[in-house]
Amino acid sequence: MQNVLTFQKDKESISRIVREAWNKLNKGGFLYFTLFGADDPWSVEHADTMKFYEKDEALSILPEKPYYFSKDHGMGPMMKGGIKEWHILHFLYIKKD
Repeated sequence: MQNVLTFQKDKESISRIVREAWNKLNKGGFLYFTLFGADDPWSVEHADTMKFYEKDEALSILPEKPYYFSKDHGMGPMMKGGIKEWHILHFLYIKKD
């Protein structure tokens, strides 16, 4: 779930989607998703249509500790062309039981 969750109607929906995906995984399965960080410039101009997270808030969606977490904060390309400043949080979880 890369760069799609941020467009849900509210953070409760995002949490529900992530938890449902996690609960459906078999042992050894993995869940990768991204969320837009609160320091992304779009958090001001698109606050009404997109959801943005602080690191600790995002980590609280699942009670498990992620296998891997990283954040990107810098300049990069957009799908429609052009360059913008991004703040993206990356999460990888692996189901152990």
